[in-house]
Amino acid sequence: MTHKINLTELNWRFPLISEKQHIADIDSETLLAPFAQQLLDTLSELGRYLIRNSEKDANIVALGFWLRKSNLARIAKQYAGQERTAKGIVFHIAPGNVDTLFFYSLVVALFAGNISILRLSSQTSVIADKLIYLLNQFVGSNNAFYFLQDYIKIVQYQKNDQVTQQLSKLADARVIWGSNNTISSISAIPAKADAVDVCFPDRYSVAVIQLETTQQVIEAVNGLLSDTKAFYQQACSSPKVIYWLNTAQNLQQQFWEMLSAKLLAISDEMPLNESEYIAKTLYWQQVGILSERPVAAEVKNQMLTLIAVEEISREIVDAHCGIWCFLDMQLMSIAQLDVLEHCQTIACFGVDENVLNSKVANTEITAKRVVSLGQSLVFSHIWDGIDLIDMLTIREK
Repeated sequence: MTHKINLTELNWRFPLISEKQHIADIDSETLLAPFAQQLLDTLSELGRYLIRNSEKDANIVALGFWLRKSNLARIAKQYAGQERTAKGIVFHIAPGNVDTLFFYSLVVALFAGNISILRLSSQTSVIADKLIYLLNQFVGSNNAFYFLQDYIKIVQYQKNDQVTQQLSKLADARVIWGSNNTISSISAIPAKADAVDVCFPDRYSVAVIQLETTQQVIEAVNGLLSDTKAFYQQACSSPKVIYWLNTAQNLQQQFWEMLSAKLLAISDEMPLNESEYIAKTLYWQQVGILSERPVAAEVKNQMLTLIAVEEISREIVDAHCGIWCFLDMQLMSIAQLDVLEHCQTIACFGVDENVLNSKVANTEITAKRVVSLGQSLVFSHIWDGIDLIDMLTIREK
């Protein structure tokens, strides 16, 4: 069945169309088989193209690396022997705080054989714009890639429930990234009767660190910087709370001094504006008000703020502003680790991941995943405990 979309109110980002074209055709009967060789080959070529043209942007390089053929083949192998068909048309509502996440959402849906309509907010980042530009350039570079224009539709518009409802009525699934308010608002907009909503709401993440040597300090600092630099600590998977497990105070001090120096070194590359400085100050003051126990804040420099706390509450976490404010807490044993129910990732260093995974599996700790420090931002098709491939395909019985 071919669906018509009136584009007069939309900024059409991919594929590019002329101003005279106001109607786009989406044919939901031309779905591809999940993990088709054509998809595997094309997506891996796209990955190489992104790396070659990334201009050394770490986020785009990481995306290109994720699209390598061996990784895609590994994902497909997890569903070997299962008869699956694509869900159909997937409508994605992209997050505003993570520049590349929308692209991962798109390619996972495509790899599952679906047609995607992606809605970008009216304001996009430089990286997001560059990715869309590179996608258009990639498709135009080889006739073999033209088919992507039939399977990916990227539009941009200001908040408009009528337009969102029009697009929702086409969708067999909606993938909604954003705040709890965004998810509630979109979920309330009618969709097809049998459509499924896949929602990724607000979450937060933590790191558990145990250090014994100066070399470990260096490695852990580099890991935490990797997990927080890309999106100014505002990604859900970037640690906001640091739990120190039986680590000497002098090693903790070395850690923070080294991180402070590294952040100061990139302050010209990633400057903070006046409103962000104010946000950091207001946040540590707010933590003092929200906490029932003593709080000690230390501004290491304009980039790094430490807030030593004895307790973590939902209000303290939800008020977090990112931009390298770290809540600092001491643990005598792993048994004392107690995260909130909306914790996404526990990143660990010097701690046995198997111990933490066991606690998560036995629901002693309510987190979605455990990773090594430095790997928090590595995307997986299983995100927040939700298998996107499974949700965006139909498994034949």
